[in-house]
Amino acid sequence: MTYDAEEAPKEISEVTRRTIVDHFSIVKVSWAGRLQDDEFLARIYDLSKLPSFDRRYQDAAGDIYQHCVRNSDWDSDWVFYDRRFI
Repeated sequence: MTYDAEEAPKEISEVTRRTIVDHFSIVKVSWAGRLQDDEFLARIYDLSKLPSFDRRYQDAAGDIYQHCVRNSDWDSDWVFYDRRFI
């Protein structure tokens, strides 16, 4: 039996997604590894093109840096609930 990656589903189910998020939260897995949240996400997304939810900042880069690096006032699993990354 061969596996064709082209035929594989492109999305994970909501149940699987919740299970992964729950696991990361419970065992305190650092989803960004050794990088800071903004550094990790900048490797995947152009944060300067995503909106800020904090009116003091022009884009997601400033927003995330403020709340995750400067203040650390967001929960460690914030990215799993942020509509910019869902």
